[in-house]
Amino acid sequence: MFKPNPNDKNSLSSNLIWDITEDDNVNLWVGTTGNGLNFYDKTTEKFTRVKHDDFYKLSILDNTIRTLFAGSKNRLWIGIAKGIDMFRLDVPLDSIKFRHFKLFSNDISVLGKNANSINDIFEDSIG
Repeated sequence: MFKPNPNDKNSLSSNLIWDITEDDNVNLWVGTTGNGLNFYDKTTEKFTRVKHDDFYKLSILDNTIRTLFAGSKNRLWIGIAKGIDMFRLDVPLDSIKFRHFKLFSNDISVLGKNANSINDIFEDSIG
């Protein structure tokens, strides 16, 4: 049903998808294997693409999305190769500010280049 179209900025950015989750408003968030995060608005039936921006430190850290989790407190958690990104779902899309979390230091000589790679996110019973 949904196909990427390079000439349509409101289409899905890639057909290579690693994860999909639904938020409390029944909109979809789609994580791709290199073309960033996609938000599907069910009311407009259009996608909005969210990609890394080298010049904006509050953008998503990586365009390869490994896992997504719409958690309590209206937050979307995003597992990427560089750690975890999170933002609040109650802000407008054009105002998203990602909060970045790393599990380990940037010293890849000690831990290896995949030390911060997140493949799954879980929320326990206390949030």
